[in-house]
Amino acid sequence: MVHFNLVFHFTLPYASVRCLATSRLHIILIVKEMSKMKAWWLTNGIEALIFITLISFILLRNVDATGTVQTPIVKLINLLVLLPVLIVAVCIQMIWLHRIKKRRS
Repeated sequence: MVHFNLVFHFTLPYASVRCLATSRLHIILIVKEMSKMKAWWLTNGIEALIFITLISFILLRNVDATGTVQTPIVKLINLLVLLPVLIVAVCIQMIWLHRIKKRRS
């Protein structure tokens, strides 16, 4: 949990102090939501990096582990095999984003 220390060198009316305390709570809630969004963005970045690496590996290799020459059609089939995994990952990320947005409002 993030803690903020407020130091006042002058007197404030009660309403102002209450407003600052409410703002402090609001800031804490925003920081918590931002940390959830940071985790979401970090996860998206890692997944994107993994998929870019896999796609580039598939497209740049000439021969696979069994010694089969990779023609453009075989590379396309390999990418189509990877596509459902990408779709599932995107769906999970969208559900996670929806839950974060729903909690925010």
